[in-house]
Amino acid sequence: MINLSSVLESRDLVPPYQPKTDLCLCIIEDKYTDFTDDLAEALRNQKLNIVVDYSYKKIGDQIKKADKKQIPFVICIGEDEVAKDEFVLKRLVDGKELNAKREEIAKLIADSR
Repeated sequence: MINLSSVLESRDLVPPYQPKTDLCLCIIEDKYTDFTDDLAEALRNQKLNIVVDYSYKKIGDQIKKADKKQIPFVICIGEDEVAKDEFVLKRLVDGKELNAKREEIAKLIADSR
C-alpha cells in the first residue's frame, strides 16, 4: 500500500509547516499576570496570534515548550519588562534577541519572518 504522505514528501510537495501562533508570552511570576494579559490583548488588537504560558514554570521550561510547539517568538515578562514597558523579543529558530517597545513588537515580528 502506498503512503500518500511519503510520496508527497519525497517530491517536495508538502509545504513547510507554518505555526498559527506568532508569539508566546512567558510569565516569570504570577504577580505579572495582569500586565501580561494587558500586553497580550494589545498585541491581539494588532492582529497577532498570542499564547500566554500561565504555568509559572522556570523560564527555560516555558521557552522549550514554545519551541516544541514551533512558536517562532517568545517574550518573558518579569520585573524589568513591567517597570520599563520594554521587552526582549527572542526568535527561537536562531536565538536572535531584539529589544522592543510595546508598539514595535508586531512590526518586528512581521519583519523577522
